[in-house]
Formats: sequence, structure tokens, C-alpha cells
Amino acid sequence: MGEFKMDKPITYADSGVNIELGDDVSKILYNAAKQTWDNRKGRLGELIVPFDDFSGVRAIDVSNLPTGTLMNIGFDGVGTKMELAERINDHRTIAYDLFAMVCDDAVVRGAEPVLIGSILDVNSLRNANGSFLEQVKQLAEGYINAAKSANVAIVNGEVAELGNRIGGFGQFNYNWGAAVVWSS
Repeated sequence: MGEFKMDKPITYADSGVNIELGDDVSKILYNAAKQTWDNRKGRLGELIVPFDDFSGVRAIDVSNLPTGTLMNIGFDGVGTKMELAERINDHRTIAYDLFAMVCDDAVVRGAEPVLIGSILDVNSLRNANGSFLEQVKQLAEGYINAAKSANVAIVNGEVAELGNRIGGFGQFNYNWGAAVVWSS
């Protein structure tokens, strides 16, 4: 067998990942998430925030729930629906589709959606013409509005640049999945 040699270490930048731009995107989505926390104020799912950052711990106090209260978590994603947003270059409503996928799974079981976390996988956060921060801001706007409509709080999320593993129409390509915590 041949020997593997690397001339120089491969960096994130070599892979097409821009750490600083990723940090900017995380700040946009984190600030959007913070705007949803009041959706659960005074209710099951009111957030306790011991660490105030996008990946930090947020929790709910379940110590006084009545006997027989159930909690569960469900996962889903928007699937190919984001192609509509890509084709019209308007990403403000795709969060409604994301939340519908996870929240409806709870509602059909007679449960109440409480908390949501998401994973946004993007091809890249920039191209030769600049960054996709405007599109991310549109996603964040929809995130806030969809959470208000669903009466849930967004507790955390992840953004990952995956290069050619994510494709689609146009320049800004992504896949968005989420998890919902629900109770009944």
C-alpha cells in the first residue's frame, strides 16, 4: 500500500467554510431564537437560560408537572419545499413549513408543541458575489413569525456548511430540519 502524504494541513477555508461568516449567521439565528422565548412565558416550556449563547443550555422546569404528563421529542424537515423559496429567492415563509412538519406531528396526538431546535445545512454561506446573509436574515424573520404562530420557543440550533453535499436551485442551497419537544 502507498503512503499518504499531506503537503500542508487542510483548513476549514480550504474546504470552503468561512468561520467568521458562520459566526455571523449563528448570531442572526440566535437573536431570532431569543425573540421567541416569550412565546412560552408563564406556561409549560418557559425557558431557563443559564448560558446565553446560540449553542448554550436552555432548559425548562418540569418538576411540578402533574402525574401522567407525557413529554416527547419529534424530528422532521422541510424536504424539497425549500426549492420554492430558492426559485423565488424569498426565504421568509419556509420556517412555517418546517414548524408545520414537526408541530403537526404533536398536535395530531393531542399534544402541545413547546420547544424547537433546528439544523440548517447549507451548501455555502457565500459565493463569488458575496455572502448569503440577506437570505439568512429572511430565514430568521420567518423563524420568529412561525414560532409565534406555533406558540413555541426556539431553544437552539446548528448551522453547517456542507459544500456539494447540499444542492438545489440557484445560489443559496440548504436543507432545514428540526426537533420539537411536546407535552400532553
